[in-house]
Amino acid sequence: GDQDELSVLVKRESATEWEVLAHYTDNETEWMARRIAIPYSEPVRLAFLGSSKYGYGIGIDDVMVYQANHCFAQTPQVGSFEVVEKGLDFMQIRWNMTDDLPVLIAVRQGKNVTELPTPGQSYTANSIFPEGQQLGNDAFTVFSGSGDELLLTGLLHSTEYHIAFFPYSENFCYAFEPQMFVASTDFRINDITFVVASDGLP
Repeated sequence: GDQDELSVLVKRESATEWEVLAHYTDNETEWMARRIAIPYSEPVRLAFLGSSKYGYGIGIDDVMVYQANHCFAQTPQVGSFEVVEKGLDFMQIRWNMTDDLPVLIAVRQGKNVTELPTPGQSYTANSIFPEGQQLGNDAFTVFSGSGDELLLTGLLHSTEYHIAFFPYSENFCYAFEPQMFVASTDFRINDITFVVASDGLP
């Protein structure tokens, strides 16, 4: 198709071949934060390879390289996710973590969660949306810790919410990429009363 693609590559100074660290093919309409583990402790070179296929273009900005451990080089998995019950202004959600880890959950109204939690930082969550600490770009934390169920309130009717799960270790080392789910509150249907005149016009 016409989807542009982006690859992130790395090459050790002692090597001759480039290796692909990540490959992105999703259609993103906003700036999306990404975090990638560089699996080497020696000097390396990084490269970004864009493949244009008549899409909307590729943009890269604010590249940072910093020292950190590789606690979550592989993203732990959310084994299941379901909306147990919902209404006009609430949703009760349930999930299962395959690795039995605590999790930070961030929610954004109407759009994808684009930001990532800062490694080593704890967040104050609140299940009343949007009272929790803001992750960034209108995404708010609604849950942090161990558990498998949450009653999310303060929502708008007939609205879609994007829910991002960030498993983390005891020292708040967060998964490099979230697992994201989408759920909606109940739709409100309003009755409209009108009178039709004899000529057939309202």
